[in-house]
Amino acid sequence: MAHRHADILIAGGGGIGLSLAAALADALGPDARIVVVDREGVPAAPQAEDPRAYAIAAASQRLIASIGAWDD
Repeated sequence: MAHRHADILIAGGGGIGLSLAAALADALGPDARIVVVDREGVPAAPQAEDPRAYAIAAASQRLIASIGAWDD
């Protein structure tokens, strides 16, 4: 297995982990090597509609809004 270098490793590919990756990529620019890992991995195919709802804490909402990904 080849070893790869990352500047930043984020554990968790949920909404907040991906938001953090997007914010860091925006702040650090295209040369930053950001890796997101998740124990579930990447789905092989698009998932069927998911009826679950999410409860997001106020601090998480502010993070998402600060990177432009929250639309009121």
